[in-house]
Amino acid sequence: MFIGGFAGDDVNEYTMPPRWCTGNAVFLHSFSVSGQETSPQSLAFSTDGTKMFILGLTGTDDLEDVTEYTLGTAFDVSTATYVDEKDVDEGTGYDKPRAIDFSSDGTKMRILWSDKDVVGEYTCTTGFDVSTCSYSGDGERLQIQAQTTTPLGMVFNDDGTRLFIVSNEHPGNDKVIEYTCTAFDVGSCSHAS
Repeated sequence: MFIGGFAGDDVNEYTMPPRWCTGNAVFLHSFSVSGQETSPQSLAFSTDGTKMFILGLTGTDDLEDVTEYTLGTAFDVSTATYVDEKDVDEGTGYDKPRAIDFSSDGTKMRILWSDKDVVGEYTCTTGFDVSTCSYSGDGERLQIQAQTTTPLGMVFNDDGTRLFIVSNEHPGNDKVIEYTCTAFDVGSCSHAS
């Protein structure tokens, strides 16, 4: 299990025996991202765990960006090394990125923007290489204002046919919103429940 630390500018890794049991989580490692990001919001891994991506509000260049790391050992943050970063607010008209998710082959990157209540899609010519990602345009986005104006987190299921967004509504009304989609196509998603 991996938790991004907003206050500590780090990624914390835990082991969970037995599998998926958060009640038994034991801390293993912490990896600082403060050299590249001072306001991390979300993290994602490549399918094989050899790449890690940090989405941030304020990188060292004061831009909203995605920072890419290579992991010497899959899913072991203690082996992470910095690779590259991608400015994701340029040309989009959006601000305040909150969550990141990739398609299983890494050729699509989605970012949840809380200022416009939208999920924007980026196309990557090389899977899980942020330097090759570019914004797909307004046709490849999902407007979610009708369901929430305070989105904080996002994840697709494994085949990309379901999208889940967690919302920080007023106290007592926090919720998870579900959308149905054509596989990993943000523009096709529609509200389900």
